Amino acid sequence: MAEPFAIDGGELRVSTRIGITSFPDDSLDADGLLWRADLALYSAKTEGAGKVQHFEPPMEFARQERLALQTGLARG
Repeated sequence: MAEPFAIDGGELRVSTRIGITSFPDDSLDADGLLWRADLALYSAKTEGAGKVQHFEPPMEFARQERLALQTGLARG
């Protein structure tokens, strides 16, 4: 994916970021696995193109902290 694709006389560059979680270590159900994979993906996105990130429990805590901060700011 590092090389550009030629399309209609132009170039298309594609980058990837991947969030990974595993059963049963991270969750026992699909919703939990998807939630944690999304948290890992969010972490990979903050690091830039071509990153792969495995879920780590502190990611969930950081997300809860961000939500609490956003809720507090919205309330004024």
